[in-house]
Amino acid sequence: VAVLGEPLYVTGEFVTERVIDGFDFEYEHLDDKKYSLKIPSKTKDGDLLRVARKGLLYDDNNRGDLIVKVNIIIDYEKLKK
Repeated sequence: VAVLGEPLYVTGEFVTERVIDGFDFEYEHLDDKKYSLKIPSKTKDGDLLRVARKGLLYDDNNRGDLIVKVNIIIDYEKLKK
C-alpha cells in the first residue's frame, strides 16, 4: 500500500537490444494516463530511473516522483542465431 506523497515504484522489463541504444517507453499510470519515458542508452539491470512529478497524486496539483526499476530481459533465442 502506497502512502500519498511518496514516490511510486514500478519495475520495467526491457529487452537487452533496446536498452543498449536507449529508447522511448510508454508507461500507463494507475490513473490510466499514458506517459512517454526516455530510457537512456547503456542503462543497466537494476538501475533506478527517476521521473519527477509522475508518481502518486498527493493533492489536486502535485505528484510524487515515479521510480522505474530496470529489469533487463535477455532473449536467448536471438543469441543463438
